[in-house]
Amino acid sequence: AKTGQNISKYNVTFLKTKIKERLHKLSITSFREYFDKLIIDNVVDAELDELFYIIVNRESDFFRYPEQCEFFNKYVLPELIESAYRKNEHNIKILSVGIALGQEPYSIAMILEENKELLNGLNVTIDAVDVVQKNIEFAKRGEYDESMLRYFLRYNDEHFKEFFNKYFISLNGNRLYKINENLKEYINFRKGDITKNNILEKYDIIFCRNVIIYFDDEKKKEVVRNLYKGLKDDGYLFLGHSEFPIGLREKFKTIFHKKSVVYKKV
Repeated sequence: AKTGQNISKYNVTFLKTKIKERLHKLSITSFREYFDKLIIDNVVDAELDELFYIIVNRESDFFRYPEQCEFFNKYVLPELIESAYRKNEHNIKILSVGIALGQEPYSIAMILEENKELLNGLNVTIDAVDVVQKNIEFAKRGEYDESMLRYFLRYNDEHFKEFFNKYFISLNGNRLYKINENLKEYINFRKGDITKNNILEKYDIIFCRNVIIYFDDEKKKEVVRNLYKGLKDDGYLFLGHSEFPIGLREKFKTIFHKKSVVYKKV
């Protein structure tokens, strides 16, 4: 209830196993002792961060949902650039929510870097937000092993290889790769909870993919309302393939691009 996360989708045995792993690390022998420690030591928030780090799915990929990435690159970004120049505005703001280990904001940053000449004179920023502090710290480091770079490595495609060679450097040849530091200049990493009504700025684009699936229906509606309020007029909302703006469908135009869907605020 404190976080709004709906963990009912998780197998009970899986949850118990993960919590027992945490208890073992803390040298605690029972759930009751664990609960008492949280209350007595007043460390509920810090411990929730540790629990979500081991429980919540951090599985992601660079350029996840490639057709959405293509739509962002070919249609959304040029439209925003043209609009900014026409209105004599200088900022384009992007929000990435539930960033896992940073793959999404870095993928967005790569697309921005590829369009750097078109962005001349514009300040484009990505606010990258996650509820788990450890995820934020990992993403800031920007170091990934080969298993996390499978998007680039699984396809025999020169374009993917070009991206990989351009934006990653090998660390001591030990199959660990570090993201190009230039990409970090686009991104502001911070801890944040999308279940709270705390989007204080207006964004041109919000990426919130495979986040609201973990909430119950009422919390999903709250989150969608929060996202809606955080979007500028005509702003774009990117959700996961199994997600939609529940409760506010009529407030968005549905745009189909190949096998993907993107929503535009109306």
